[in-house]
Amino acid sequence: MNLLTSWLPILPAVLVAIALVTVPGLPTAWALRLRGLPLVAGSIAASLAIIAITSLAAPFVGLSWGILPVLGTAVTLSLAALLLRRWLPRDSRERAPDRAWLVWALPVLVAGSIITIETVRAIASPENVSQTYDAVFHLNATAYILDTGDASPLHMNLAAPQLTTSIYPTLWHAIVALVSTLSGASIPVATNAVTLATAAWIWPVAVLFFATPFLAGRRSSMLFAAIFAATSSAFPYLLLSWGVLYPNVLATALVPVALGFTHLALRPQLQSVPAPRASLWVAGVGALGATGFAHPNGVYAFALILIPLLISYATRINRSVTQPLARATRWAAVLTALAVVVMMWTLVTNSDTEKDYGSSFLSGLVGALSNAPLIPAKAWFVTLFVLAGAVLLTVWKCHRWLMLAYCLTVVMYAVAIGLTGPLRDALTLAWYNDAARIAALLPITAVPLATVAATALSDAVRDGLPRFAKSFPTWVRRNWLPPLAVIAVAVILLTGARGANIGAQIGWMTGLFSTSPANNEDPDMLSADELALLERLSDEVPENARIAGDPWNGSAYAYAISGRKVVFPHMTAQYDADAAAIAGGLRTMGPQACDYLGRLGVDYVLDFGDPNFNTYPPEKSTHFSGLRHVSENPVLREVDRQGDAALFRVECDQ
Repeated sequence: MNLLTSWLPILPAVLVAIALVTVPGLPTAWALRLRGLPLVAGSIAASLAIIAITSLAAPFVGLSWGILPVLGTAVTLSLAALLLRRWLPRDSRERAPDRAWLVWALPVLVAGSIITIETVRAIASPENVSQTYDAVFHLNATAYILDTGDASPLHMNLAAPQLTTSIYPTLWHAIVALVSTLSGASIPVATNAVTLATAAWIWPVAVLFFATPFLAGRRSSMLFAAIFAATSSAFPYLLLSWGVLYPNVLATALVPVALGFTHLALRPQLQSVPAPRASLWVAGVGALGATGFAHPNGVYAFALILIPLLISYATRINRSVTQPLARATRWAAVLTALAVVVMMWTLVTNSDTEKDYGSSFLSGLVGALSNAPLIPAKAWFVTLFVLAGAVLLTVWKCHRWLMLAYCLTVVMYAVAIGLTGPLRDALTLAWYNDAARIAALLPITAVPLATVAATALSDAVRDGLPRFAKSFPTWVRRNWLPPLAVIAVAVILLTGARGANIGAQIGWMTGLFSTSPANNEDPDMLSADELALLERLSDEVPENARIAGDPWNGSAYAYAISGRKVVFPHMTAQYDADAAAIAGGLRTMGPQACDYLGRLGVDYVLDFGDPNFNTYPPEKSTHFSGLRHVSENPVLREVDRQGDAALFRVECDQ
């Protein structure tokens, strides 16, 4: 009940987030003749593409970031889609969608409800922030957008203030900024609202849309897929713990949408598709673009799973296409696509090549196949269904590319966590050699595979029940036994799939969001006292003031929580000589500190003591040791304190 009462007030922010990622693109998706679940998936992809395009274009035309430029882009794109519609050839196999919208709406609701419950339990309070290395940047990036009115991915220089152009994917932060502006929510609340919209809305829609062709649109199968999607520890829960990787969460949730449209467009043997093929291609390209704007390695995830699909498509060309020119054209398209994929891998460069997980390739395979990577508790129950689904597709000789895509993802995870050196760099550097980012891709193919097996089990139960109910009236056997079989299997799945692995993953996530008084003794970054002091800053520090503090001990959260500018918004940003001087020596400086503080415009200093954050080696944070225990500095006067956390005012003029 406490959770319910604490989260109900942010319901408007969550609804605003869902509307933002769905409504702007709805007219465009409708104009492309998408209907049913493809319409919803297409609307999400188009909405995110619209927000991304607007964030890039707005600064060039002198517009500040807000909802009006987004709506302007939405109207423009909708009109363009209407014009394009006139030239879209109607596919002879196009059909009206199944009007039984409950076929997909109820499973989406089931998955979304489960994910919401688990996520809310983990975060605990809607005001809580993830106390992780990346969270500091992501929350402050949103504050930067609200502060500057610029959400362009070309201008996100938070980590490099001296640069005028700095490229970073800002789609996530642009959405959070819009939610904060439209709902009046604080940045932490808006971040958690967009987290729920992504995990409990975009992901269920996306993965069910991708899974639909493998399930023949069966209602029971969609329900089973929803259960597997909501009880996978690898996504979304893992990326909400590790990092925290908010842009990657958004990109990974979008990958199934791009794959789903591409899969439908490449399947010539289908008797019916939910839209003209040209529309599917347009929607697929748009979804892929939105994925890339969310995070570029989402495009690599799409390409990784696309490889088996392209190979499968290529094996059918000679059988299904009789005209030589058409056959040559399709072969050229496939080979070009594969060449582009290979070229993408050769172009990857970054310096993050030193990760060593202390694991082995074999252990990585086991971790991936256990469907609970990076946590000790394993999901062997889910593994049984995934492997059974792979066997069934092999025996039935259909959709075998899906099994290959799953195997490819498993191997890539094992490479990332179990190897070091040039081979790993060549294969997984697109994900920064980060095993967690690749682990999050496993459910994309595991969910439909497991659902195939669950559907077969449900059919077996349905066919077997009448043998034990021969004395029942015919109408009971015909009308009640089939749904009873579905309910029985669904209960089994929900009980078995939500195993110890989910408990372990949610426990991990809970610890990272905790700022309870009990966490004062051993917080990850912020204690309850420190958070309380940060929440008072907006009343104690003038709007135009600037604060210095050690970003490793949580002081950097001041920007996102109070809206007051900070000198050091992230741990590993590039700062100038004056900033470096006070970071390393403010504690021992005398009045000469005023010269540095004056040039930097620093009015206040936050002292949260030594950092508790121990994910990185201690030497990483030594550059900021001068901002700890500064009470003896003669130019600083304490103006507020909560426990060991203190706020000092700079008094250089006296």
